[in-house]
Amino acid sequence: MDWDNIQTFLAIFKAGRLSLAARELGVSEATARRRLDELEATGVGALFERAAGGLSPTPTAQKLAQLAGRMESELLAVTDAAAGGRREVSGEVRVTADELIALETLPPLFSELTRRHPNLVLKLGVTADLEDLLLGEADIAVRLFRPTQKSLVARQIPGGRLGLFAHRDYVARVGSPRSPEDLAKHDLVGAGDERSSLAGFEALGVSLPPSRFALRIDSPLGQMRAVRAGLGIAAGLLSSAERDPDLVRVLPELGADLTIWVSVHEDQRDVPRVRAVFDAIVRFLLVKPAKPSADLELATVDRAQSSPRFGLHTGRTP
Repeated sequence: MDWDNIQTFLAIFKAGRLSLAARELGVSEATARRRLDELEATGVGALFERAAGGLSPTPTAQKLAQLAGRMESELLAVTDAAAGGRREVSGEVRVTADELIALETLPPLFSELTRRHPNLVLKLGVTADLEDLLLGEADIAVRLFRPTQKSLVARQIPGGRLGLFAHRDYVARVGSPRSPEDLAKHDLVGAGDERSSLAGFEALGVSLPPSRFALRIDSPLGQMRAVRAGLGIAAGLLSSAERDPDLVRVLPELGADLTIWVSVHEDQRDVPRVRAVFDAIVRFLLVKPAKPSADLELATVDRAQSSPRFGLHTGRTP
């Protein structure tokens, strides 16, 4: 495959729009479209479908993006070595992320970054708000939804797959649903507000009455802890839940793909320390999509807070 075509595909995948990808690459939209057509003509088939607000990647594109991300990461490593080693990055970079990503996915990368760049200081905030970028209170945001503000530049990355899970004791006591309609007879665990709870199950193709939620909790990690306590059925990441022998996947035919969006304000994208961290997050997530541990220990947060160059806190970045 032609590397220019792969780079173009990866740029389109990250940006979600042909025009943004072409601008990032410094080529015309016609050239970007031609390269994409050439790549699809090699036999991989259709890679994108038109969707509201941009292009939606097909399952083939999700797999190809991971392979292309690994290729890009390896090429950059070779380029760095040929240039004489590490590029020095210094100063403070403030990153905010949804709880699941902030607590379980990013810390290993940040540990590596602070070892590689001794003069880099990272602050990680746990929030789902994009206003922090617009107000200049954060440099980079990692979210599970696509930003719509025109002043933000974003990259799209596969984030894993969701399914429905219950504790084996709950299944032994109540039984397992045999159809999506059966979920209306079960206790469910959802997000903090009714609308978000319903939306989470609707993403899996299930419509439910609000009364079936035995517990609503803002924290995705808290939802899975409630499931482990036997409170009911909730949506969780397959990569995490399937590693817990006490959790049972119910209605395995139901599932949904998560998408991660890494965003930066357009005024900050070319600041060297911000660009270095932004690119590192994108490469890390492309090579290793979010795969949290089966259970998060509080010690993980304590260790992160103990480092003077890696601060973790809830709420907005100060």
